[in-house]
Amino acid sequence: MSRRESGAGEGTPLSSPASTTAVVVVTLKVVKHSCGIAKQLRGETQERFLRRITHVHLEGRALSSLVCDPPDLLSRVCPAVSTLYAHENSLRELPQSLDAPNLTHLYLQSNQIQQLRGLSGLLNLKKLYLEYNCISLVEGLEKLLHLEELHLSHQQLPPGKEMTFDSPTLQSLSASLRVLTCACNNMTTLYPLSKLVTLDASSNCIEDIKVRACAPLSNSSALQQVKGVLSECGDLRELNLKGNPLCHGRSYREEIVITSRLTVLDEKDVLPQERTFLLRKAGAATKHQHEARRAASQGGGFSGGSGGDANNGDDSPHEFASSAALDLPPVPHGATVAPAPRPLKVRPPHSQAMRQKPSCPMELHVRRL
Repeated sequence: MSRRESGAGEGTPLSSPASTTAVVVVTLKVVKHSCGIAKQLRGETQERFLRRITHVHLEGRALSSLVCDPPDLLSRVCPAVSTLYAHENSLRELPQSLDAPNLTHLYLQSNQIQQLRGLSGLLNLKKLYLEYNCISLVEGLEKLLHLEELHLSHQQLPPGKEMTFDSPTLQSLSASLRVLTCACNNMTTLYPLSKLVTLDASSNCIEDIKVRACAPLSNSSALQQVKGVLSECGDLRELNLKGNPLCHGRSYREEIVITSRLTVLDEKDVLPQERTFLLRKAGAATKHQHEARRAASQGGGFSGGSGGDANNGDDSPHEFASSAALDLPPVPHGATVAPAPRPLKVRPPHSQAMRQKPSCPMELHVRRL
């Protein structure tokens, strides 16, 4: 390993002074001694050994920069390298022109990276870990057409600064990204990606959500905008929005569960029984609203007449409700509608024995026997 500065053997926190950081030139020797459990077999040539290395460990070494020598080291000399660990260092920028077409996993969390540059050569990258850096604008990922997981949570940003996405990156990520974590980044707007399965945007400042990368929804509530995102992300199964203003609504969970196919919402499982109960509850509420509107529309035709309940006394209002179904001529304006005649109350006939009064106590006694 060749180093341009000393003191890079031990891991140091992000606040370490620049004098303790190092610039590492990734050479054949560095790769050979940072390949983890892979060992060169007896009689195996170095060239053959380097060609079968798959993992390179450079984490926890207080590195401030990475440079490959030769530049095509990871593409020609070590073409099998699929995983590079460079987390818990002091990197302020990504490796310049990192040419590793077979690299699929890149670990860069817990560094001091501010800009995403130098990743255009990672054509087959699938998982990118960038938590605990200083990234305010997610850009430069247009050529990562196979990226499936992007981890961006806990960026160390100044107060009032939020993390955002540029449009070209969003359009590129929407075709392949399945997992996105962007918690605790002061985000006020969340953009949906059509292929997402897991989305963690907790502990942000999200109040509205853009359904497309071009323009936000019109003046609709935050909850309605969440529903729009769910309709755009048909494959979404796990959603975490805890700690955002939009999830403080009373019916937030109910409406999200009903309008989606989520299995986990805010780190809580969505059980089939819960969804069934909420669907029945929503159906009953909708039916009640329809019935109330129908009753209001039917009762509005009699509000102008003077022969309503005020002149009927003990007459039942159902008589007028039933007369609405009859084919009656229209009532002239200002005319008085006569109440319907009340049905005669016919007393049921009593038996002759009950109407005859006993003539003497003895007769009453005989009748009782």
